[in-house]
This record gives sequence, C-alpha cells and structure tokens, in this order.
Amino acid sequence: MTDTWSIDRVRDTFIDFFKAKDHTFVPSSGVYLPNDDTILFANAGMNQFKPIFLGTVDPGSDLAPLKRAANSQKCIRAGGKHNDLEDVGRDSYHHTMFEMLGSWSFGDYFKEECIKWAWELLTEVYKLDKSRLYVTYFGGDEKLGLKEDTKAKEEWLKYVPEEQILSADARDNFWEMGKTGPCGPCSEIHYDKVGNGYGKSRVNEDDPLVIEIWNLVFMQFVKEEEGGPLKPLPAKHCDTGMGLERLTSILQGKQTNYEIDIFENLFKNIQEITGAPAYEGKYDLEDTTGRDTSYRIVADHIRTITLAISDGVLPSNVGRGYVLRRIIRRAVCSGVEKLGVTPDSGFFSRLAPVVVELMSGAFPSLKDNIDHVVSVISDEEQQFGRTLRLGLKRFYRVTKDKEPGFVIPGDESAKLFHTFGFPFDLTRQKATALGFSVDKVAHKEAMQKNAGIVDAATKKMELLALHGEAVAELTEQSIETTDDSFKYNPKPMEGTLVGIWCGRKKGFFEYIDKSFLQECEQQPDEENPKNHVGLIFDKTPFYAQQGGQIYDIGCIRNASSSFTFEVEAVKVFGGFVVHYGTPKGLVKLGENLHMEIDEKRRALVMNNHTSTHLINFSLRSTLGEHVDQQGSDVFDRSFRFDFSHNKPLTADELEEVDERVRNIILQDLCVYDKEVPLDDAKNICGVRQMFGESYPDPVRVVSVGVSVDDLLANPSNEEWKNYAIEFCGGTHTASSKAPGTFTTISEDAKSKGVRRIVCLTGADAVEALQTSVEFKERMEKTLQGKTGSTLSSAVADLLKDLDSLKNFPYCDKSRFRQDLADAKKTATTQLKEQEKAFKNDAAAFAKTLCAELTEKPQKFVVAKLCVGNNVGVLKNTIKAIQKAHAIPVCLVSNCDGKVSVAASSVKAVVGSLPANKWVTAIVSIANGKGGGKPDAAQGVCTDVSDENLQAMLTAGNDFASGALP
Repeated sequence: MTDTWSIDRVRDTFIDFFKAKDHTFVPSSGVYLPNDDTILFANAGMNQFKPIFLGTVDPGSDLAPLKRAANSQKCIRAGGKHNDLEDVGRDSYHHTMFEMLGSWSFGDYFKEECIKWAWELLTEVYKLDKSRLYVTYFGGDEKLGLKEDTKAKEEWLKYVPEEQILSADARDNFWEMGKTGPCGPCSEIHYDKVGNGYGKSRVNEDDPLVIEIWNLVFMQFVKEEEGGPLKPLPAKHCDTGMGLERLTSILQGKQTNYEIDIFENLFKNIQEITGAPAYEGKYDLEDTTGRDTSYRIVADHIRTITLAISDGVLPSNVGRGYVLRRIIRRAVCSGVEKLGVTPDSGFFSRLAPVVVELMSGAFPSLKDNIDHVVSVISDEEQQFGRTLRLGLKRFYRVTKDKEPGFVIPGDESAKLFHTFGFPFDLTRQKATALGFSVDKVAHKEAMQKNAGIVDAATKKMELLALHGEAVAELTEQSIETTDDSFKYNPKPMEGTLVGIWCGRKKGFFEYIDKSFLQECEQQPDEENPKNHVGLIFDKTPFYAQQGGQIYDIGCIRNASSSFTFEVEAVKVFGGFVVHYGTPKGLVKLGENLHMEIDEKRRALVMNNHTSTHLINFSLRSTLGEHVDQQGSDVFDRSFRFDFSHNKPLTADELEEVDERVRNIILQDLCVYDKEVPLDDAKNICGVRQMFGESYPDPVRVVSVGVSVDDLLANPSNEEWKNYAIEFCGGTHTASSKAPGTFTTISEDAKSKGVRRIVCLTGADAVEALQTSVEFKERMEKTLQGKTGSTLSSAVADLLKDLDSLKNFPYCDKSRFRQDLADAKKTATTQLKEQEKAFKNDAAAFAKTLCAELTEKPQKFVVAKLCVGNNVGVLKNTIKAIQKAHAIPVCLVSNCDGKVSVAASSVKAVVGSLPANKWVTAIVSIANGKGGGKPDAAQGVCTDVSDENLQAMLTAGNDFASGALP
C-alpha cells in the first residue's frame, strides 16, 4: 500500500464505486435519530434505513423509491449494546466515533452481487493483497433454528481459496442491531497485516494485526421482541458496513488506526495546544507515562463530541446527554493527568475547530455551528474543571497504599460522582489501571440512595402519595385520622374502609367494581403497571414506614375472601395511614375488612430495631460521648446505622462494639416502653434523641433493662447512662434476648464526620459468624506449606473469595485481609529471592551450554531450564546463548505442572525452522497455546505430567531435526 490514499480519497472511492453500480448516494444521518428510541446513537449505517427493512417506510418519503444506496455514516458506539468507550485509548482499533462505509440493496440484489462487488472493490480498486484476505460465513445455529449459509460459501469459492474461507457461529456471523429489530446471517472480510498465513488461526481472536474490515449482512429476519422468535422480513436485503479508519490504515500501510492521516493531524494539534511531548505510538506496558493512551483518548473523544453536539445532542445528566458528559470528562481528566494541562485550560474545546477542518469535506453541516459546539464543550470543561483536581485528590486518597485487588467501596465511587462529577466508568477505568476494582452493586445502591430513589414498592407509593388537597378532602368529609395504636400489639383485627385512593390522576373512589378492574386491565397506566391503589381505614395494625423503620406487609380481605388485597407498602400522610397493593375482587366504602400483618417479618424487623438502640448505646460506650445517631434504616434482614465519628473504626473497636451488643442480648433484659410528657422525658439522664428531630408530646420512651416508671421516679440518676434509653415510635421486642445474636458486616464513611455501619441479627448473624469461622479454617489450611508463586496465587484467590462474601463480620474481614496482605508480602519477598536464584541458574546454564557448543557445535538446541514460569528469563538466556552461537534455541521450563516454552530462530534458517511453528509443535503435545512470529515465539501448557514434559522435549527435537538439513 502507498501513502497516497488519504482518508478522504478512500471514502470518495468507495462511494464512487457503488454509484457506478447504480447505487444512490444518501448522505449520512445525524448521530441522533429522534424517531428511533431503540438506540442512543446511530451505531451502524443501516439505522436510517430501518423502515425499509421492516416494510414500514412511508410511501411518500425520500427513502421509499430506493433500491440501492451507499454512503459513509457517522457512528457513535458509547452506550447500549454497542459500547466501545472503555476500550478507547487502551488498544489500537477501538473508537467511540467512526465512519461506516456502507452499501445497501433493498429487495434488489442479494448474496451473489454483494459478495462479487465487495471482492472487486477490495482487490481490483483498492488492490489489497488477496492472500491476506480471509472471509467468514454463518455456520448455522440450532437455537435460532438456522442452517449453515452454504450459498454464501459457494459465492466466496468463486474468488477465494477454500483455506481462506472460515465458518463461524452466531456470535460472530449473525448480525443484530440490538435486542430487537432487523437481523440476519453475515459474512465478514478480515485482513491479515502480517501475511504468510499469520491470520488464518487469528480471525475473530482480537488480534490487532488481523482485523475485520467489512461485514456483509444478509438482512432477512426481524426480532420483534427481546428473546422472541425470528420472523422473515417482507423482502431480502443486503446491508454492508466497512470501517473507514481500519481500511485507511491498511491502504496507508499503517499498523493501527491511530497512525492514519486524520489522527496524525489531531495528534499534532493536541501537542501544539497542550505542549506535551510528541505522540510516540506506545501501548500497554510500553506506554509507561500513559501519555500516548491519553493522546488517543483525547483525539477519539473530540471527534465524537464535535459531531454529536453539531447534530443537536447536548451534554446532560440523562440518556445520550449523559454519555456525552462522560466522554468529555474522560477526555479532560486524561488530559489533566497525562498531558500536563490545567483543569481550566480549555484545551479540549480548542480542538473542535480542528475536527471541523478535517471532516467538513465529508460532512459540510459541521461548519454551520462551530461556535456553538466550542461554547458547549468549553462550558462543560469549566464545570468539570472546578472539581476535577479535588476529585483526583480524593480518588488517590481512597486508593493510597492499597494492595492490588482492592475494591473501592460503592459509597466512595458514588461520592466521586455526586461531589466531584466523576462518572462511574471513569472511576472504574482509573481503578483498573491501578489493579483495583469498584463495587458496582454497592455503587448502584449508593447512587439510588443519594438520588432519593427507593425500591419498587416505594416508587408506586410515591406515585400514589396523598397530596395536601387529598388530605384536606378527607378532613372535610369528617373522616378521622387513622388509629394506628394497634401496631404495638399487632393482632388480626377488623377495620372499616373509609377511603379508596387511586392516585392524583383518578382521585378517590367509593367502590371498586368490575368496570374499574376491566378499565385497569384494558387501559394500563405506565406509571402504575400493577394497578396499585391505596386503602384507608379507621384503624389498622399495620406499621407505616417512618422513623427509619420499614413498613409492614400483610393481607386484607373480606369475610368470604371474595376480596383480597396483599399489602405491599404502608405510608402515613397527615395522620391517614395508606395501605398500598393491587385489589382482587369487589369492595366499597364502609365495609369491615379483616386485617392481618406478616408477623414473622414484623418479628425480624423488631429484632433489628431494638438492636439499633443497643448499637447506639454500645458505640457511645466504646468510642466516647461525642457519638450521636445521624440516622438509621431498619429492614427485616438487616439495618443501617449512621453516627457521628471522624475516623474509621479499627477492627478492635468494632469487635468491642459488637461484643457489648451481644452481652446485652445474652443478659435477657426486659424492654420497656411508655408514652411520657415531652418535658418530663427530656429530663431523664442519659436519654438518647436525634439532633434536630421533632418529637410528639407525649413522646414514647423505650428503655432496655430499666422501667420507664423508674426513670421518671429519679430522672437525674447518673446510673441511667448505663442503659439504652431513647425516644422512639417504632416497634420493639419484649426482651433484649430476642435478636439471638449480632454482628456488623460493613463500616464506612457516609459523609464528612459521619460513619455508617450495616448489621445483622438472628439467623442471618449466626450464618455470617459461621461463615467467618469456616473461612478462617479454609484460609489457614490453604496457606499452610505454600511458598512463592503458589502462595501468591492462593492469597489472590482467597482475597477474591473474601471480597465476594457480603454477609461477613467486618472486624474478622479486616483481620483476614491483613493476614492475607502479610502473606502476600512474604510471597513477594520469596519470589524476588527465587527470581534472583533463577537468573543465577540461567547464567550458569548459558555459560556451560556455550562451552559445550564451542567444543561440540550443534545445529539447534532444545533444553530444559527450570526457572519457574518466568518466560523473560528464558528469553534472556536464549539471547545470551545466541550471542555466542547463532543457532536456533528452544528452552522449556516446568513449575508445578505449568510449562513455559520460549524459542528463537536465526536469520539463516528462519524459513526452514520458524519459531512460532516450532513452539506450536511442542505445546500441542499437551494441548497448550503458543504464538509469536517466525523469529521468536512462546507458549504455555498447564497440568503437564512428567511424561508429557519429556514428550514435549522430544517433539521439539524431532521438529527441528526434520526442518533442518
């Protein structure tokens, strides 16, 4: 290939070729398709043609008369199914924005012409080397009910040797735009940048030197619903797509997409604007500064952002706008960290005019609003720049001195987002670069809590919340507020139905009849898919969610059970308790209904609520008088408790806290409660109350271990500080013994100066404590007698297992982490000593072997050298040998059943004895894997027996002997 193929010439040549084949040039759509809500952005050339494929095209539209079409489509893959964002910068071929060269047949020609013209364009116009092209076709799929695409194979055999035609499964050769929509079998064309057959075994193996350049999709099915069956389209179509950047890299003789002319220009401008050292094209470990990765991120992302904003998409906190915001912030953060710019430099927005200059020839509309594009990007930069430096400082504080494998807590990643504007994937990207990960589940929970989002039942409850006018309406009708005093002794009871609340849209109903139920079924409400209503009674045994305690659930029914109502949530508004659920059967106001809570669930909730009082008392006793409750959430399986404290609890402190709680449980103390005049209650020595909380008068006092009457008889008694005494309207156990046992499973920061713990009681606590005992036994047994790499591997596996155990005593987990960290340090020390010994052994081996070769020359060497799994030592030893003797050398090392192989040929015989084939012959004995080039290669095998090891050495000798005369 030559460098005369500019990216613009490559694009124009494609379009002109198909125009000569009677294809209509249809300009690229915008990256945002307002009439297609199944995708965030245009991610393929066919998106704008979907109505044609589906047979739903408007007869009066410009698309209706099309039979053939071609263009270059602006595509963005940074959200949804097709999401390349996190790969961009790290490798040589992923982009968030790329151009898709496309050609289409709409019910016109099919496989024969499609394949013929693809081959003609690539080999006769672009003049690609035919021997470097590999094609794949669909091999069939039983689950989809589809047979092998023999027709595609037959067509390819007209142009391509059979050894360059490969069958592939649905994962690679059945194209779907998304979970629904048009789809069909496809045939891919791959290009081998190395040649000499290198690519045959590397097609679809993510090898950057063997890349897919063109996908020919034979669109003949449609999937109307996710997971649904495939249905035939009204007509058969061809939909082809070829990555412009990939093709250009081949035609310009470049190894990667990021070396082509458009990126060279972008890199030059990035350097001029930032003042950073020039781009060097380094990847992975070679890019030690991360600077080249940053160049690629910035260059890719500015193309995406410029085109998207130009097409009308604006950064925001939702949907496609949020994707843009993430991309901008990823680029800015990368530039600040790796290119040396300041957060307020505005470097990113200054690159947008460069993109316009480079791409407006193909997309003229880019020139229309460049000032607007620059302004939007600049505003985003400034907004993010205000918090970026502090965010980076926070990130590195969280990860400081952490061992590889450390998991960033969800609360911390959520805080980085809410406080510093770090999108989750940016935090995850930075964590991955340091060998860490982020707790995705905990992050999601923290995000939901911070955003005020609660569970599904609560969502429905909010949609049906009694607003002020509804409460006033009940009051005007002289309906008394609900008597919920029965919640403290929740026996089954009868209640009179006084209100049926159907939400703000419908208001109050007097009855639920068949027509109501039919209307709900026939006219579903997207905001209320379960047809929830709220029932209000004169009295109730149900506890409404308040004071941090979760609501009761249960059942309401009439005497004959012809009407039933499973209570899924309970809320109180203005004194009216509303029970939420889906009605089954007919009911009207004034009926007496049977009401019964789920007593087993209530008992679990009471265990946990009483335990919040015990932990509150224990924390202050352990940490000091400065501890004050800052909030709590009490559920049936766990509870959260927030308290004031300015640093994390140590394992010893938390163990002391837990032990105090368990001791109170074992004492079987009576739990007392009584309503007391507020002023009298406030005079009780040691009573705990939430700062800033408004309490009713009278207020309910809950005391563990001493009666409320005794407290009131001598309120100033200092002795009361030794008991858990609080103002509380929740439900509690009769005895401190009821929770059974107790443990804390997490401790972290909720906000500045406030810590949060999560605790378990009862059977869940017993299980967690037993899990800890079992893990400790397994850890000790696993680590016993292990050293070096086996010890290091065992530690890594145990750490992974430990982190996966969510319901686990936190103080034990902290200690076990420290034990494993100590074991890791021991293993690291041993490995360093071992590596030193290996190098010494290898040097001695090379010296001895060289002396032997001087005395008795050989054509090649195959030998065993025990240096663990250190391939680097094997390679360096080979270099030392070949420096003195220019012959092919293959060294094999065995360690605990894992065999590493390294081989190097020499120029004189590399054609006869290529290293990659030599290694393949050896590792195939034990079903291993090998790779490399003719001059140098390596391989690895696992679970290798001594017998197989000897067979591998023999195979190496035999292969070399047969290859060399």
